[in-house]
Amino acid sequence: MRFYLKYINPLVALSILGLCTWIWLGHYFLATGKGADILTAFDKGLSPFNLDSVFHIYFFAKGLFGSSIVFIVGHAYLSYLNRANEKNDAL
Repeated sequence: MRFYLKYINPLVALSILGLCTWIWLGHYFLATGKGADILTAFDKGLSPFNLDSVFHIYFFAKGLFGSSIVFIVGHAYLSYLNRANEKNDAL
């Protein structure tokens, strides 16, 4: 359990954040449609915070919240396990 909480849990939190960030910014860097002359929003100089993609910003906010909760709760539980182990060693 300690191995998971120390190494795997932060990777899970980063993957949640990365996935939700990609949902937010993926359409910004990738062109949709057909043809070689299609420009992305990045090429056009548009902001990723435009009002047309408010739904995508929701996923970024959800990713920030979800990944931070996963990391904080995992770290708190690891600290609890370490303190419980020290208490049992002292007895």
